[in-house]
Amino acid sequence: MQFIENRLFDEISPGDSAELSHTLSVEDISAYAAMIGEVNPAHIDEAFAQSVSFQNSAAQSLWASGLIATLLATELPGPGTTCRSQALRFGSLPAPGEVIRYDIHIDRFFRHGNPWFFHFHYDGTINGAP
Repeated sequence: MQFIENRLFDEISPGDSAELSHTLSVEDISAYAAMIGEVNPAHIDEAFAQSVSFQNSAAQSLWASGLIATLLATELPGPGTTCRSQALRFGSLPAPGEVIRYDIHIDRFFRHGNPWFFHFHYDGTINGAP
């Protein structure tokens, strides 16, 4: 079992960063499709995906963005973190066997009442390419 550690706010500084890499599997795509009902054949049917100009089936975009939420909630800032907003643009989506990697960087953070708000940017790559 893997344990995650919480970081106190005074242990976090602008410029801090964290990264997460994951090799996409067919099982990842199938499990996500089953969980949320996103059964678009471009994601789960190899032949259909190729017929609509994908090289092969690809991950759902929200699956890929979910990795950012995972990184925020487990690494930086850490447990208890919820993502309230993110703006994403996908040049492409990972296919099975490809490695998706996100590096997040804290730009600034502040307290507004009880919650803390973090502003960050991220770099995302698929097999090392932006």
